[in-house]
Amino acid sequence: MAVAYEVAGLTKRYPGPKEVLANDRIDLRITSGEIVGIFGPNGAGKTTLVRQLMGLLRPTAGQIRLFDHDLVREPTAATEYVAYFAQETSYFWYLQARELLIITGRLRGFSTGEAKDQAEDLLARFGLQAMANRTLSRLSFGQARFVVLLTVFMGNRPILILDEPTNDLDPLHRRAFWDYLWEMNSREGITVLLVTHNVHEAEHVVHRVVIVDAGRIVASGTPGELKAGLEGQARVEIALANPLDEHELPTFAGCERLPAKRNTLLLQAARENVEAVIRAVYDRFPSGAVSDLRVVPPTLEDVYVQTVGKEWV
Repeated sequence: MAVAYEVAGLTKRYPGPKEVLANDRIDLRITSGEIVGIFGPNGAGKTTLVRQLMGLLRPTAGQIRLFDHDLVREPTAATEYVAYFAQETSYFWYLQARELLIITGRLRGFSTGEAKDQAEDLLARFGLQAMANRTLSRLSFGQARFVVLLTVFMGNRPILILDEPTNDLDPLHRRAFWDYLWEMNSREGITVLLVTHNVHEAEHVVHRVVIVDAGRIVASGTPGELKAGLEGQARVEIALANPLDEHELPTFAGCERLPAKRNTLLLQAARENVEAVIRAVYDRFPSGAVSDLRVVPPTLEDVYVQTVGKEWV
């Protein structure tokens, strides 16, 4: 298959009194038609990486090839192939939803008729006709964000780079977006680079995962490959009726306690120990203290914790 991106030795330093090494000799190859998830904690260098892939930042060192283009020398070539949704995006509040889509299509080379047709198709697909003539300022923030997100499909760019695309969307819009993205990938073969903290959503969408920490790629592979080392493990998720302080949480034999989240106690145990752990949980907590208990197979979040040694944040 054709190679969409070929990245070699990519390094980005932000100079200053406290120099920051945001990307440290990253090598990355992305083939056409892949959906690649770029995961990692805040400050890992993910957004710096994708901004260089968009030609918006010049690397300190290294090479970026986008199809047949040297993106370091020709940064504007990215606009011919890539649609980018930034984590912190701009909102043209005075434009109607339909106008925003059409203008984006025209800027990406469509004729007025082609842009109008594609805009109407998107509005109909997502049931947005009733708000098509409203300005973004008259929509809720989640609705406005969703309309802006849909502009990435205008103009049929072969590559989409999406930085935290589903932030502030309700569950129905999130599901509709992922379904359409998967459909476009399957039908049109679009390539997607997805940067997100919502690993549980993305796990079901991506073909391949790249985990970045401290500016370096620390793990890469398919979700199945990355979880293979945890096949004998299971996570026990215990929802408590009332939150407990860290020092109040009990310990249990035969398992590892993962970082707690709100009122949820997370335990990781070998599969053969799960029943004993569950019995111990109900023995240690008084009646009614446990509002829910689930046993789930390993997730990419578990892979992250094991690989990097800290909670996904």
